[in-house]
Amino acid sequence: MHRAIEDHLEDYLAGGANAAPPEFHSHLESCGECRATLTALSEQSRAIRGLRVEYEPTAGFYSRVIGRIDDQYKASIWNLFLESAFGRRLAVASLALAIMMGTYIVTTEPNSEVASVASLSGNSELAPAPTLGANPHQDAVFVNLVTYEQ
Repeated sequence: MHRAIEDHLEDYLAGGANAAPPEFHSHLESCGECRATLTALSEQSRAIRGLRVEYEPTAGFYSRVIGRIDDQYKASIWNLFLESAFGRRLAVASLALAIMMGTYIVTTEPNSEVASVASLSGNSELAPAPTLGANPHQDAVFVNLVTYEQ
């Protein structure tokens, strides 16, 4: 099939002879090969259109499909937490509790010097000496752990 026919073939098959430009028709008159191919394609197009079935679903078809999908949907325990107002409230309450606990820990921790990395590695010249606080027993354990050498 030649280029002049290929460029306008779909227009011709969809809309008939009036949809194609004049050069399309002039090429068909002069080329027997393209004319035979176009005749075969036109017959196939008519046969395929004849097979098309106009089917309209019955009333309520879509609602029945959606209903079946909803029936097959298995509810999980996680849906209670993820898709409900209870789940959102639980998440907000958990977040508020975490913020309050964090604030409590930060504000009630005593101000004490933290041993540097040098003291943990055994270099006591660079590390400040640990100080004893209100509870000498806990501080003594801490000092023993920091100054431990093998």
